[in-house]
Amino acid sequence: MYYMKYFSYCLLLLVSLSACNNETTKAEEAKVILAEAKIAAETVVADVTVTDSTENMVANEENETEIAAETIKEESIKAKSAEKKVETKEERLKREQLARRAKRKAKREKEKARRKAAKSGPKMDFAKTAYKFGTIMQGDEVEHVFKFTNTGKKDLVISNVTVTCGCTHPSYPFVPIAPGEDGEIKVHYNSAGKLGPQKPTVTIISNAYPNKQKIYMEGFVDAERAQPIKDTL
Repeated sequence: MYYMKYFSYCLLLLVSLSACNNETTKAEEAKVILAEAKIAAETVVADVTVTDSTENMVANEENETEIAAETIKEESIKAKSAEKKVETKEERLKREQLARRAKRKAKREKEKARRKAAKSGPKMDFAKTAYKFGTIMQGDEVEHVFKFTNTGKKDLVISNVTVTCGCTHPSYPFVPIAPGEDGEIKVHYNSAGKLGPQKPTVTIISNAYPNKQKIYMEGFVDAERAQPIKDTL
């Protein structure tokens, strides 16, 4: 009986020791597994880091490639735009040249039409368009009548006359001058305040061709005459 109890105690002790050994072995194995897991985790992290870095490098290269492509595209657009501008400038110059030609042609046609109309319209012909009054003294007045004839085919109408200064006063007919009839324009010139060469001009505006015609007086105004000395005796 005693031996049986002792045997049971020894068996229990052996089982306990075996269990302790197993636990120690398991703990050591657990530590080894944990260490290996740690190394594996660090390796994975390192691999992930390398992968991320590689991916970033690839992304940067792709971005740089895209930027380069955009730059090339922009330069190409600028080059085409510059070429287009040159073409537009050439076209503009061509249009301007054509416009000038058209303008000159229109001007010639207009002048041609006016000349054609002048042949069938009124025409003012002066016997003389200038009157030279020679030398006068300051303050003298000169008057002259300019005679003209309507050599056209329609009535001549004078609408207005203009002068170069207030020293000249013209008068003209307000009634139409029939074809073949004569008319006259009287010009009065006052030399008060004038000195030296003079050329008062009158511009006649009418329905004739050309519609403006000039007549003028020409001469020299000398200094004012010296007043005689009165005898006080």
